[in-house]
Amino acid sequence: MSSLIRKLEESDIPSFVEIAINAYPGTMQNTPEFKERLSTIITTQQEKEKSIEFYGIFREGKLVGGMRIHYFKMNLYSKMIEVGGVGLVAVDLLHKKEKVAKDLISYFIQHFVNRDASLVALYPFRPDFYKKMGFGYGTKINHYQIEPSSFPARGSKEGLVFLNQMHKELVKECYNQYAYSTHGMMLKSDHDVETMFKHPDNKMVGYLNGDKLEGYLLFSFKKMSDTNFVHNNASSLFSV
Repeated sequence: MSSLIRKLEESDIPSFVEIAINAYPGTMQNTPEFKERLSTIITTQQEKEKSIEFYGIFREGKLVGGMRIHYFKMNLYSKMIEVGGVGLVAVDLLHKKEKVAKDLISYFIQHFVNRDASLVALYPFRPDFYKKMGFGYGTKINHYQIEPSSFPARGSKEGLVFLNQMHKELVKECYNQYAYSTHGMMLKSDHDVETMFKHPDNKMVGYLNGDKLEGYLLFSFKKMSDTNFVHNNASSLFSV
């Protein structure tokens, strides 16, 4: 069956939202309020965020799947290059096993080949599928668990502050300064930084040296017991 893949128009977004909610039931809510909010977010990103686009795949005029494409800038041995990214790959439940995802990822790869990009990246939540498409498993990730008693109870806390929306530009500058000097790091866009502050459970502490943010830690608390309300873990999401 022939497929047409194109950038989504505003009128296509509600249909894509329905497909995405069914594809990711563990992270999305099947309510009118959530659907409206997600539609607004996607429409806004499509219109205002230069580093993000949404594409859909149509068969016989019907939207049967879609994806979000990212335009990244990455430090490759001190040279900034373009890297393509893809996320929110979603297929209509009634069109599973019809190579919809394969057609989307093939289009995504060719899209960046046409732009002379040398690398593309994604989160391989289905490693077997993406391995067949030519992707690897990525580098090893280490997970460390530290007891609170391991932190030293000495030294000054001067300059340590909780960061909020007012510090977005400082966070972006701090991260990107690190990315410009570190091989393999990608620059953060305004959308990336906005996302860090949107989740209500996220907390961010930074070190301000005058007007300059020299480092930050993004973390959240995770409930570890249903019967003991003081049993919690702090989970670090990112630090620079």
